[in-house]
Amino acid sequence: MDDETTIDLKKYIATLFRQWQLIIGITILIIAGVGLYTIVTNPSEYESSVIIATTKTLASVDFGSAIKSFTPEQAALTNAGLTTLVYDRKARQQSYVEMVKDPAIAQIVLDGIGNKLPQQDRNVASLLDTVTGNLIQNSDSISITVKYKNPELAAEIANRWGTAYTNKINTIYNSSSNATDAIIKETSTAQEDYHKAQDDFVNFTQNSKLDEMKRRIEELQTVLKEYYGIRANMQVAAAKQDQDPRQAILTEQTKNYTEQLGQAYTDFRQTQLFINSTNDLMNQVKQGGPSAAASNALALTLLKTQIYAAFKGSATLQIQNLPESMGTVLSSVKSENMLTDLESLLTVLTNRESELQKTIDTLTQNIQTSDKLPFSSDQASLDNRYHNLASNSSTTMPNELSPLNRVIADLELEQRDLQSQVASDTGKLQELTRTRDLAWDSYSNLVSKQAELALQKTSGLEVTVGSTAGVPDQPVSRNLSSKLEIALLVGLIVGILCAFGVEIWQDYKGNKPVPVLRVFPKN
Repeated sequence: MDDETTIDLKKYIATLFRQWQLIIGITILIIAGVGLYTIVTNPSEYESSVIIATTKTLASVDFGSAIKSFTPEQAALTNAGLTTLVYDRKARQQSYVEMVKDPAIAQIVLDGIGNKLPQQDRNVASLLDTVTGNLIQNSDSISITVKYKNPELAAEIANRWGTAYTNKINTIYNSSSNATDAIIKETSTAQEDYHKAQDDFVNFTQNSKLDEMKRRIEELQTVLKEYYGIRANMQVAAAKQDQDPRQAILTEQTKNYTEQLGQAYTDFRQTQLFINSTNDLMNQVKQGGPSAAASNALALTLLKTQIYAAFKGSATLQIQNLPESMGTVLSSVKSENMLTDLESLLTVLTNRESELQKTIDTLTQNIQTSDKLPFSSDQASLDNRYHNLASNSSTTMPNELSPLNRVIADLELEQRDLQSQVASDTGKLQELTRTRDLAWDSYSNLVSKQAELALQKTSGLEVTVGSTAGVPDQPVSRNLSSKLEIALLVGLIVGILCAFGVEIWQDYKGNKPVPVLRVFPKN
């Protein structure tokens, strides 16, 4: 059995020696084919890497804002009542590595660099194939590596990928990012609310006549105090009317003064109302221009008619004719002419107001000093006047107080109206002030909180680019040597099998085994 085995081994060895050229030829052919295929199908690639450093820190910034926020770590500590947080850093870093090949990041990079890439590489899948992420051994940093056939593009892709990656991680894991967006939105809304509240406050204070009404109330109080004294004196004088003929004459004079004073004060209030109406009409024409002049022409006509009716027969007030510009067609009225007419009318009314004020002051003084007025030396005339008054003494004195009472009643009514308006305007002013102050407090707190979160966002980053990628100057290995080694082994096996196959065929044909391939002729 051993002899047969030895003979068989010699036969196999002899076959290998006879067909060695065939074996070597097939091996060389396979090695050449693998090498050529590798060179053609795997062009030179350049490798560029960016280092991402994990820099998680907990930062607390407080500018005195009334709004408080916590990071997830701080919230966990607070809820658990702990001072030290057990933080699984390795698990977090592994999550970072898994997120390197994120299609969303690839899309961001593709949007920024897409036009520089060949058409076949302008898709997310191809771009993801060029990127790998690994945790650097014995460190807490991550390496993002890009392999590409163009060295400049390899470096640019790596740097863009690193930037997009850090933004993605920090947005996901940094809780202040979402809070900052919400605070910015609320700050903008609060700013608009504050400006609106401030505008409302300013407009109210500009248009309010609160101070003017308060001064008018003080004036009315002073005048009423004087009139109350006058009425008291008249009531005392009424009791003595039948005892003193001189007092009867004084009472008659006081009655006349009182009636004149009541009429003067009524005209004075009416004149003030007309002045206010004229000012309002003038402001409308100034603000509205020609269109306002045409629409208010009829109002001016009605105002003049009312003034004429109120002061008909007065020698002081002169009512002008309608301006030529108004004509018969109201739409042809010119604003300049109407303003001129209104200014003239306002001047006339103002003069009328001044004259009435002087009349009121004079009559008031006369009433106050009525007991010192000189009397006629004609005793007969004095007695006649006394007897005439005495005959009607039972009905005269109550009527003498009526004009003064009407004046006092009008003044008291005006005073109550003004006090009611002052109370209303004061309440409105306080409300606007509180609204403005609250809006400012809200806006101020939000601005402070926005600044706090901005600092927390920069100081509490999860990851940051530790080292940017440079342009490589040498391509990376294509693993050609390992592929050639495998090709050598495969070539030998295939060559040996072919050698045995050839000799088996020759033996089958009854031919003597001879070398199939003879590159080097036998000497």
